[in-house]
Amino acid sequence: MKSSIEATAEEVETKRAEVEANTNKTTASEAKAKEYAEETLANKDASASSAAAAAESAKEAEASNQSSENYSELSKSWAQGETGKRDDESTNNSRYWSEQSKSSADKAEIAADKAEKYSSVVAPQFFLSEEDMQLYIKEGVGMSFNLTDGILYWQLT
Repeated sequence: MKSSIEATAEEVETKRAEVEANTNKTTASEAKAKEYAEETLANKDASASSAAAAAESAKEAEASNQSSENYSELSKSWAQGETGKRDDESTNNSRYWSEQSKSSADKAEIAADKAEKYSSVVAPQFFLSEEDMQLYIKEGVGMSFNLTDGILYWQLT
């Protein structure tokens, strides 16, 4: 039989082993907790950095949006006028230049028609007969002549 001192010593040894095991578990748990805390801190720093970058991107997006709106208004000012963006913008430039273009096209069409008409004209050559003092046309195409009251009139035909 064991003496009470030996039993107490075994009991103390058992308790010491339990304390040591619990201490090891606690140390491991503390190490794991420290690791999680460090990861959390790193994630917090990364989150803060991402949040700052997102805030900067939002500012840049707002600035771009404002710039787009300004350019849109300026484009409208140049195209249609009446926006108050520029001095003397009361003219609708799109309409004005469209009308100018149509006017130029109409003038070009008239000039082309004249050019086509004149391209068939052959300059007349006249001959004055000394015998009867008559003026004769030797050649010429696209012109007609009329003598009225001693005045020679001509026109394109």
